[in-house]
Amino acid sequence: MIHTIATVFLWFSDWSIILPLLAAGLLIKRRFFYKMICLMLFSIIINVALKIAFHVPLNPSLHMDWYAFPSGHMQLSTVIYGCLAYKITNRHFRTLMAALLIGIGGSLIYFGYHNMIDVIGGFVCGVLLILLYIHILHEKPWMVLLSASIATLYSVAVFSPMPLHALIAYFTLCVLVIIQIARNCHLRRVSVARYIGK
Repeated sequence: MIHTIATVFLWFSDWSIILPLLAAGLLIKRRFFYKMICLMLFSIIINVALKIAFHVPLNPSLHMDWYAFPSGHMQLSTVIYGCLAYKITNRHFRTLMAALLIGIGGSLIYFGYHNMIDVIGGFVCGVLLILLYIHILHEKPWMVLLSASIATLYSVAVFSPMPLHALIAYFTLCVLVIIQIARNCHLRRVSVARYIGK
């Protein structure tokens, strides 16, 4: 019974759930989910850099040559479901998101993928990234790109080859941020043209 419940919770940290969620969100609330995707990609890049910096190996029973702290699944889940909880202020929804994150964290520990310190580290990093993005980075896309570039250069310099998923996240983020910067420049030019035309 516990095994089944833990498996269900982990589904919500899997791309098979996350990608359709993001796709549906883009259709409903494009601006918010566009920023959430940028934050998610940024989180992946930062998580890899942190894993390389802390150098804490995964459980040997997993037979994977990679690092555990902070938990990438927990950090990514915190960013996604934490952003939803920030946007949707309904108390019941926020309680549900909190329960979901607790379930995901507990399931990662139950299956032996991570220990409690890895999971707490992933959660704290996810929360800090959300706060950083909301209060500083969301209006400064160039700063997101600069920070991601520094983290990627560090990861490549210290650990080679860099994980493929992190490289994909970096180049995808580059494209999205460049589009956002170009769009912002266009909107400014249009605003100036309208002001001059009055």
